[in-house]
Amino acid sequence: MNLMQGARLNLKPITVVRLAALLAVFWIPVIVGRDAVAGVASLSSLASGPSPYLNINHFGLLYLWSPLVCISAMIMLLSPGFLITLLFDGAGNIATWFLNTVAVSLVLVSLAVWCATATTSGEFIVAIGVCHVAATALLLIRLRLGRQIAWLPPGRDCIATLVSVVIASWLMVALLTPKLFWEDFNGDGVHSFEAARLLLHQPFPFWPAGVGELSGYPGTTTMLASYPMSWFLRLFGSAEGAARLPFVLYISSLFAAVVALAEFGRAALNLTSRLLIWVALAVFVVAVGYSDSYSPYSADIALPAAQHTFHVVLFLGAILAYFENRFFWMMFYLLISYVSLPTTPLLIGFWLIAMVLVWRPLPVRKLAFVVGGLVGCMAFGAVFPMVLRQLALPLPGIEHGLFGLAKHFAYLNLTDWHRFLFVIVPGGGLPFFALFFWRRQDLIARSITLVTLAYFFFFYFQARTALHYYIPSMLLPLVVFWRTVPDLGGRLRVWVPAATAVSAIFCFALSLPEHWTPYTTSSQLSAYFECRYEWYGKGLADLNGARLIGKIFAEDWKPGVPEVKFGGAPYVFHYYSHVPKTRKKVEPNYVIAPSSLDPPVGSRLLGTQEGWSIFVKNEALWKEHQSTRPNVPAGSNLYWIPREIRFLTLADDQVMPGVINLKAVLSENGFDVDGIRGRLGQKQK
Repeated sequence: MNLMQGARLNLKPITVVRLAALLAVFWIPVIVGRDAVAGVASLSSLASGPSPYLNINHFGLLYLWSPLVCISAMIMLLSPGFLITLLFDGAGNIATWFLNTVAVSLVLVSLAVWCATATTSGEFIVAIGVCHVAATALLLIRLRLGRQIAWLPPGRDCIATLVSVVIASWLMVALLTPKLFWEDFNGDGVHSFEAARLLLHQPFPFWPAGVGELSGYPGTTTMLASYPMSWFLRLFGSAEGAARLPFVLYISSLFAAVVALAEFGRAALNLTSRLLIWVALAVFVVAVGYSDSYSPYSADIALPAAQHTFHVVLFLGAILAYFENRFFWMMFYLLISYVSLPTTPLLIGFWLIAMVLVWRPLPVRKLAFVVGGLVGCMAFGAVFPMVLRQLALPLPGIEHGLFGLAKHFAYLNLTDWHRFLFVIVPGGGLPFFALFFWRRQDLIARSITLVTLAYFFFFYFQARTALHYYIPSMLLPLVVFWRTVPDLGGRLRVWVPAATAVSAIFCFALSLPEHWTPYTTSSQLSAYFECRYEWYGKGLADLNGARLIGKIFAEDWKPGVPEVKFGGAPYVFHYYSHVPKTRKKVEPNYVIAPSSLDPPVGSRLLGTQEGWSIFVKNEALWKEHQSTRPNVPAGSNLYWIPREIRFLTLADDQVMPGVINLKAVLSENGFDVDGIRGRLGQKQK
């Protein structure tokens, strides 16, 4: 029985006290053992060992204690949200309660931490504790005033959901330890990490003027992901795991979102169905966790996988609130979704069109409310930078502005059928084909089917592509599938779950990376860098010096990388030059220093920029480092996208097989393409 359909009780004061106390008990591991994460990070040398994913010598720390500490941290972070969600009647069933709790915690915890100016881990825990006590008091006061609050009976479905979330989170942390804690940042990962680190000192993750390309991200529509990262940075310190652990929380909330929408208005899914959803999500984790990257050497879970996954969660939360007629919750989800990724208007727009096409009678007033909410979000996006400017605060980046979207259509590719595998395989295989069983779908499933297909083809025709563009189309079919499969009768009811499991296992095998050894080359080479200034010293001027590292190693998107030369993101080397992961003591070969200082003895100047200089000492060693060839590709060959497609930039007279140069076509037909670019704010070169 679906708890949304009436199996709820009234919350009692004693239940509130017991719940608050129980949640507080789960804080104990992270309070007494938060150094465990640093302990795991200190074992990064194991990443290059013969079996990085299985280490018996440190079994207790790697597979028992540190996962327990991480899960305890997540429960602590969500504890006030669990109580506040009850206060606003957001616990329709256990899945919606968990989903709404994650969304509420994004705002509640971030506000509480900033108001308390908590910078150390101890201050952070105290701030969360104050929130927890305050939320408990608010619930008790409301009950004391005679208000009724719905509560969930602790049935089998409730317990099964909670237990599965804990077990799955435990397995993710334990089995992905090398990926979460030991693998080097890539360019995207370190960028997201540095943005989150800004939140330790200011309320928004925006860069001040003068830091170069870093300032492009995040912007108004991409800032949300930085906040959960900053929580884990406060708890566990500056390490790779802090930037990647939010992904574990997002996968758990994704499971809750799929279950909540699959069960809405229907009977609860059985245990087998819930297990199969987790199996499909395991395929997704491996696919995007190892293969979704602009770097040729590694995929960083911190970005883009985590950010795009959570965006799907928020979209599912918004449409679930719509169907539940909870318009306060829907508006809340719309706003936080809008500040998570710039494709929110696209997803919501496709969904509105789908509702108009399939829903009868057409709920005009409800849809108008959604349109109004979306317009309000876009108005917020326009006004927000103006407010920051008036307050003399750093302004949002513009990496994902209007021109950033339009330029993706400069080149088209109509026949890359391989891209269908990008949505079929990561979702577990069989669930995607539920999209074509139109007659068996109800209205909710049909609307999600249309959104999935529209979103896929919107990106399919763009010649330049990346795996994360398709994440919504990978995940939304799970909702369609599990709203459709339980209605099957006869032998299909027995055989379809078995076929689903076999399909997922096959897709899991296809998604496995070609190389399992975590990428650590950047941190190893960074031992040869000496940066003669403090990391985040006075202001952010030190980050300007990091740009000069491009004089040593080509940036990893440049032609020739990785086939003929080694490359990497300058800010990755900059980060590891200050926090080396290895204990290897070597003589620095590359020195970055203020131009006002004397050059190092025996060195040659390679370049200067904005008051900074970079020098090389042993040029033979430099050539040796440039000839480094780490394992490629990053992830599975199934998801490999040629570099010339991933970073597509063609001159007007260049031709690539299968690619249509739309700019050239429009220019030939009399359109002033350069004039259009100028009106969109793109400067001409």
